[in-house]
Amino acid sequence: MNKLKEIFLKTNKSFNNFAIWSFVSNVAVSSELVISTHNMVNTLSLINTDYRTLNYVSKDIIGQVGGLFFMSKIGKKIDLSPKKALIATNILQQSSLFSSLLIPQVPQYFIPITGFSSILSNASFTIFGALNAKCIQTISKDDNNICEIYAKISLINTLGSSIGLILGLAINSLIHEESIRFLFLTFFGTIRIISFNKAIKNIL
Repeated sequence: MNKLKEIFLKTNKSFNNFAIWSFVSNVAVSSELVISTHNMVNTLSLINTDYRTLNYVSKDIIGQVGGLFFMSKIGKKIDLSPKKALIATNILQQSSLFSSLLIPQVPQYFIPITGFSSILSNASFTIFGALNAKCIQTISKDDNNICEIYAKISLINTLGSSIGLILGLAINSLIHEESIRFLFLTFFGTIRIISFNKAIKNIL
């Protein structure tokens, strides 16, 4: 147990709080991502076989190009107002994930909806990454150990993401009712927002 604490946690209270709640946040958002992606991939079965790959790749291209434009504008604004950036990224991310619920109803608009969703997703993860970096910088300023903290946080977040992916896959496998999946998406979305807010509390 002491060895695990040494690997994952430090005696620094700010770090421990950030790490624990960041872990919970990553479990939640990864579960959301699996449920959302499952819904989107199912919609591809309604599209002409010859265009499935084109549709899937096109939404990523749109998301990346749109995300690049957004990323070029946000850096200084996050530094000036990180709490406003947090509110914005929560809205962007949850809007992106919940937009997958619309796709099966209008499969003919697969590219516009998923492309726009991909832009929102790329933008939100960029902001989350910037906020994480700012938190790590703040936590490490007294001990000058930013690389150690970054490595530990990356390890913890990767572990949380893996658990979230497994949880999401289990939900998709066991629950086939769209309405119940929607409730899970709402539940995990709420957990994501609450936990990340708790993670950065008293840091930013």
